[in-house]
Amino acid sequence: MQVNDSAQVMIMHNKTIKETPIWKKSLLTVVEAAKYFQIGEENIRRITREHKDESFVLWRNRRVFIRREAFEKFLDGLNEI
Repeated sequence: MQVNDSAQVMIMHNKTIKETPIWKKSLLTVVEAAKYFQIGEENIRRITREHKDESFVLWRNRRVFIRREAFEKFLDGLNEI
């Protein structure tokens, strides 16, 4: 497997796979949300636990996903994290 960081392209088994940039994704993992919003992973996890019924949180089995646009609006309304 080779990764070309500048082009966000992965080459696996002689096939090229383009990754979708984080800012184009509507659902983010905790790791992606931490990178995108520049908030620590633990803070993202804490916020999702404390606001598990909010519109920006999506639970699939034991995994949590963050709806990017809804989370942006939520963060805009906060004074501190």
